[in-house]
Amino acid sequence: MGIRDALQHIAEAVKNQIPEATVNASPRLDAPKLVVGARGAVIKVEPPEGDPLRRWSSSGAAIERGGDGALFSFLAGSKHSVIADPEVDSDIQMVGRLLATADAVVWSAGSKLAEHQSFRPAAILRAHPQLTVTSITPFGLDGPWRDRAATPAR
Repeated sequence: MGIRDALQHIAEAVKNQIPEATVNASPRLDAPKLVVGARGAVIKVEPPEGDPLRRWSSSGAAIERGGDGALFSFLAGSKHSVIADPEVDSDIQMVGRLLATADAVVWSAGSKLAEHQSFRPAAILRAHPQLTVTSITPFGLDGPWRDRAATPAR
């Protein structure tokens, strides 16, 4: 499934909750940002160390402690964030409660939380069949390049 199809699935999931909403599926935009733009609520679940994008700077300049990089601020500006530690049972239960009330999930690899057995895309869908689960990965969830980064790490 391509990014355009993934965004269209997300758009369909929110249309039932947001009357007369129009979501333009564009591969150049962050999918959850589109949902927020259509008056949907987006909750970003981050690991205890936070999203690495919070500390990323295109210029390589240091981000102040407690501050966020410009790209993170743009992409996550209207989202709510919660912290969940995959080694803490109450955090696992909290994420499960969030999933039980959600319409859609956008999943991406790269954290211990995303790799937790309960929060892999297939496991989320088995436990919460009402969800539209979209995985955005450079090379898919299986196959020889599944763990390959789309761009080299700095």
